[in-house]
Parts: sequence; structure tokens; C-alpha cells
Amino acid sequence: MNSARLRTCHYERLESDWYHAEIPLSLQSYLSLYNPTGVEPVPNSALINNNANTTFQFVPGKTYRLRIISMTALALFHFYIDGHVMDIIEVDGTDVNRQTVTSLVVATAQRYSVLVQAKNQTTTNYLMHADMDPMMFDAVPPTLNPTNVIYSANAPFLPTPPGDWSSVDDTTLVPVIPEGTAPPDNSYTLTADFQVYDDGINHGAFNNLPFQFPKTPSLFTELSMGTLATDPAVYGPNSGAIVLKYLNMIQIVLNNNDVGHHPFHLHGHKFQVIGRSDGLYNSSNPYPEPANPIRRDTVQVPAGGNVVIRFRADNPGVWLYVFSFPPSFNTPLPPFNVTCRLLYYLTPRSLHCHIQWHMEAGLAMPFIEAPERAQARIHLPQVFLDQCRELNINPMGNAAGNNGTDFSGLQSGPQMIVEFGSRAYGALAACVISAVIGMGTVIWYAKEDKIKKVE
Repeated sequence: MNSARLRTCHYERLESDWYHAEIPLSLQSYLSLYNPTGVEPVPNSALINNNANTTFQFVPGKTYRLRIISMTALALFHFYIDGHVMDIIEVDGTDVNRQTVTSLVVATAQRYSVLVQAKNQTTTNYLMHADMDPMMFDAVPPTLNPTNVIYSANAPFLPTPPGDWSSVDDTTLVPVIPEGTAPPDNSYTLTADFQVYDDGINHGAFNNLPFQFPKTPSLFTELSMGTLATDPAVYGPNSGAIVLKYLNMIQIVLNNNDVGHHPFHLHGHKFQVIGRSDGLYNSSNPYPEPANPIRRDTVQVPAGGNVVIRFRADNPGVWLYVFSFPPSFNTPLPPFNVTCRLLYYLTPRSLHCHIQWHMEAGLAMPFIEAPERAQARIHLPQVFLDQCRELNINPMGNAAGNNGTDFSGLQSGPQMIVEFGSRAYGALAACVISAVIGMGTVIWYAKEDKIKKVE
């Protein structure tokens, strides 16, 4: 552990975006036929520690550890303190060698710890900034009130210069405890994109398959299907599930084909970031193997860019995968108690965009990790099974609660719009011919009129 952390005062700083409208209503508008371009709802304001006027009291000369946690649904923050520098010492729970920065980019679900040395004076107070990046919004929100660092309640604030958003590339941070890379046993290429599907709604998807919630929670399917649990098909035609073998080194090549940045989060693991760059990944020019790559669980992928991550599939078991409410192309759940609501959303490891709106739109994919080991280790309490049955949720079987690959009763998810076929091309040709004939007829009649007038 970085020994400097033991001699500091601590502040938690929770950054969140605040929507004044109820989320279910905003979600209904977002996932609708009237929003074909997928414009996300924009927050009305930002909060620090759930407050609009948070202040942090600094004692001159002391060192403070600020634990910065992004709890946003959409916003990306640029964090900095006027007149101060910061030392990054931790990223998503991974201790890293000190890196001095003047500002920090914090995407949704990311966490950082920084050390800030207080000044040896009490004559001036300083503004602590959490600037929302307007590139994340289709409409730029109003200017937000900054959060303050107070040395003395009676002191004036230092005038704020223009914001400096320059920051370190987080993939260059070096973990304190080294961990080298290993060649992958399996590599999967995922392409994230948004487009309108056959239900007329703009969905997010990995490899053109929007994630759809199953009737039977994926964890129950993994634990109840025996040897069939290793077959990705049993988790549903709209899950995109990938089954991982125990202890295999897994590589994920993630191409972001969207025009916006996305913070991708993996449950149950800290992954190594092998490389990240603009443009789609070129397999003929792979990233060089880093000696001690950064390990974290949420990575920001630039618009039109890519990232390559690796992790060891050494963690079979239960993980919570919670959406606030089901996507609109599913039947809404009936009201029930908290335990059973969490039960419904249980799933094995999953990769998803941590922007809440994009998760709801289908940008998620479950990893089914080591089913045989999970079946041997995990035994669900009887009360869980009883609650599901009371709600007519089958706690056993495939995604539809049936045997094998019988998915009768499972609502079909959105599908890609079929491109032009022979009939469509024929119809287009007929339209073009009709247009040409029509234009020719108009021109012919116009010439006839001129000839008659001359005569």
C-alpha cells in the first residue's frame, strides 16, 4: 500500500448528475418511436455529495486524500481545484504509482483517489470544479455552480481562470503491485453501436444484438441446466451470452462504432488494459505487450475508437446486475419486495456500458463464467426460489424457464431491419421507371403546348 495514504485526512467526493424529471418518464421518451436518433435526456444540474453547495474545509499544510466517485447516469466530469495540483494514487481500487496532474477526467462509474497538499495560508479560498463535458450531451446544459474549498469562511475566492481540462492518459498509470500480461486463451471481438431496429426504437447493441432480459434470471439458468449450462443458446436468443472456461485468459477487443464516448464496465473482475486508441482495432497491428498494465473495472472508450482488455476467468459465482427498470421491449415486472427485485436481476459476469440510458437501450452482454464450478459452489436459499414461484417466475430452466432450447413464452427482442432484397430492389426500380415516365410525359406535353401556340 502507498504509505502516504496512511498520513492523510480523507474526504469522499461523490459526483452525480441530477435529473429533475422522474427517470421512468424520461426513459419512456428516450426509448420511443419519436426519438429515432437516440438523443439521451440531459441532466438539469450536478451534485457533489448529493448537495448543490458542498464545501470542503482544508487546514493549512495538511495533505488530503480525496476519494472521487462518479455516480452519474450520463455525465463525464473534469475535476480540478484552482491553484492546486493532485497526485493520483488509486484507480478503481488499484493502488498506482504517484502521478501528478492538474485535472482529472472521471467517467461514469470510475473511481480515483488523489492527494492534495493544502496551502500554508488562510487568506484565500479556492473553487473545486466538477465541469460536465458538453461532448457527452446533444444539448449543452446551463453552467453549473462549482464546489468550493474553504480555508476561512471570511476569505474571498481566488478569481477562476479558464478551465484546464488537460489530464493524464489513465492507461499509462502503473500499478504499485506489478502484474504482467499473459497470452489470451480466447479472444472475442465486440462492436458497440446504436441504430434503429425493427421496433422503430434506437437501441444499443454489441454485435448488432440488443440485450434482452430473460424470464428466468441467467444465474438460475446457469445453476439449473446441468451440462447444458455451457451452451450459450440456453441463455436466450437476445442475450449474446459468452461462456467462459475456468482459468482461461480472456481477451476482449471492443470497437466503439458510435459517435459518442462510452465507459464500459465489467462485473466481477479488474481487467488489464492492454491498449486503447482511436479508430477500429487492427488485428494485423496488435498493441505491444505492456510490462505492468493498469488494472481497473471501468474504461472509457473514445468515439470511433477501440480498447483491448484481458482478465483471468477465475471467479465463478454470483454477481448482481441491476437495471433500475426493464427496457421498454420487455413486459414490465410486477411490484414486489426488494429481495425479489434484486433476485430477478441476478446474472453472471457481464460487460455493459455504464451510461444508464445506454444500458436500458440494450448495450450489455453477460459472461457465463465456469458453469460447472458455479453449480458445485453456489446453493441458493430456498426463500429465493419460493419468492420467484410466488411471482410466477420459474427459477429453473433456460431463459424462458423451459427445458433445452425451447423458448416458447419468451418475448422476442428487437431485430435488425432487413436490408433491401430482390423485391425491394424491384419496387425501387419500378418507382424510378414511373418517375422517368412521368417526367417525360410532363416535358412532352409542355413541348406540345409550345408547338400549338406557334401554329
